[in-house]
Amino acid sequence: MSGKYPRVTAGGLIFNKEGEFLLVQSHKWSNKWLLPSGKVKYGEKLKDTLRREMKEETNLEITDIKFYFFGEMIKPLEYYEPDNHFICFNFICQAVNEKELKLNEEAENWAWVNFSQAKNKDLEGLTRKSLLNYFKNQAKGKPCQN
Repeated sequence: MSGKYPRVTAGGLIFNKEGEFLLVQSHKWSNKWLLPSGKVKYGEKLKDTLRREMKEETNLEITDIKFYFFGEMIKPLEYYEPDNHFICFNFICQAVNEKELKLNEEAENWAWVNFSQAKNKDLEGLTRKSLLNYFKNQAKGKPCQN
């Protein structure tokens, strides 16, 4: 056994008051567009990770957090360190201070988009799957989980 363990992450599908959601473009992911996310610290609850990471990466405070998607990536070629295993939990949430958005060094660009606009971006693979899952279930009237 190599001694490597999966990394658990929490990601946010952050909506603004206009109903658009945030995508960021990151050099860490081959300049693909993705949902902001980050790694869970030992002893930290997923929703606490989400709040911390969204503040660190985007300066956004979030509310109305609901779980909606679980995914897994093993050795993602798009990531700058491909020999990794990620277990990803994504949540929908609402931005409290969307006008104060400011990226840290992990991303170069950001965009508030709707689903049609997002589909035309060069999305990271799990982000695409996550968005398709969310909007498909929304169209069917399926609620997100708490």
